[in-house]
Amino acid sequence: MGKGTRARATNIARAAVQVVSFVLLPGIFAEALSGIGVLVAAVAHGSFSILLVSQMLAAIVTIVATVLVGRVFCGWVCSFGAMEDLAGAIGHGFHARVRVSREADRWLRLVKYVVLAVIVLCWLGIISLSASWSPWEAFALLATWPPDFAGALSGYGVGLALLAAIMFGSLFVERLFCRYLCPMGAIYAIVSHVRIVRIRKPRKACGAHCRACTSVCSMGISLGEADKVSSGECIDCMRCTAICPRKNATLGPVPPDAAPVVTAACAVSILGLYSVGSVVTNGLVQDASQPVATMAQTQSVEVVEPQATTDATTADGGTSDAATTTADTIGVTTSGYADGTFTGSGTGHKGGTTTVGVTISNGVITDIATVSTQDDTSYYGRAYSTVVSEIIEEQGADVSPVSGATHSSVGIMEAVANALAQATA
Repeated sequence: MGKGTRARATNIARAAVQVVSFVLLPGIFAEALSGIGVLVAAVAHGSFSILLVSQMLAAIVTIVATVLVGRVFCGWVCSFGAMEDLAGAIGHGFHARVRVSREADRWLRLVKYVVLAVIVLCWLGIISLSASWSPWEAFALLATWPPDFAGALSGYGVGLALLAAIMFGSLFVERLFCRYLCPMGAIYAIVSHVRIVRIRKPRKACGAHCRACTSVCSMGISLGEADKVSSGECIDCMRCTAICPRKNATLGPVPPDAAPVVTAACAVSILGLYSVGSVVTNGLVQDASQPVATMAQTQSVEVVEPQATTDATTADGGTSDAATTTADTIGVTTSGYADGTFTGSGTGHKGGTTTVGVTISNGVITDIATVSTQDDTSYYGRAYSTVVSEIIEEQGADVSPVSGATHSSVGIMEAVANALAQATA
């Protein structure tokens, strides 16, 4: 197979996987970042739960893949990267590319580690930064179907502006965000140093002045200086294996002609593992949130003790709907909350309604469970455990939303706040 045919086969295979990923799982990169945040928060607060697996699934799958075969996720699956590739192709068509000097490139690549450090400080609660600044969160909302333009504009206004600036910059510098700004890119770059399978290109077999591989590298890596690609910046786009006129660049033991097929198979495996894992872990989330919901639905018919009441009597002998609860004991405690189980609803991702049951014992919030939700399953699963544990810890609904699932977090917090309003009525 000639280099022209290899290049076309690589481009077609990669574009096909990117389109499928964009359609099916456009927000997986944001989920991966959120999963790392959940782990950091859990370690900081010592709050571990089986539900962490569901929230960290995207991070686990993509990081394990990076250890095995490198940053295939970044080069073939990430929808944000796909949009950058599209912008880069448009810029290339208009001859708008700008060459970044090696010295400037070396320093600019450090910026993504600074971005990651700032985000970690936010996760730890050391500093506070509005979620509206997140360009990947804005992108995740726009990449769903139908696109949530209203949610992106209202919740991530600054992030939307940053997203536009990044895509504009990608017309001139290929993979601008991946190279210099992506916090997950920083994590993958670190992990990629221990990858098992690497791209090899023995220099002794290269032409004296051939720089074909370097000229097509998506990440601007100088590939002619080593016998194998050791840089954590490599995203396994396979352009170097496709363009090499001597078939000298190979993905480990895989011959250049087979490289696009093997890499595409790795990318599809990432999608498959994530999809299967989502089904399993979403079941864990639903099972974990059922016990109190069941109690909230049944306790109103079980309560028969004289001191229990489910309706507040008004002055005219009627009942007040606002005070209707499923409480087994009504009596305001020193905390201001009445004991019992109260239900409340809130609006989450894309307007979906979430209803929760909040259990209060001796004036203390002891449990929160989902009665029903119309929220997106994956976003809700990422928000539920963290938000609920923080509400119980703070004994109030005013807590920080989960990065990557802000709207779902707000829906849960609003539902809890409405339930607590009944408990203090």
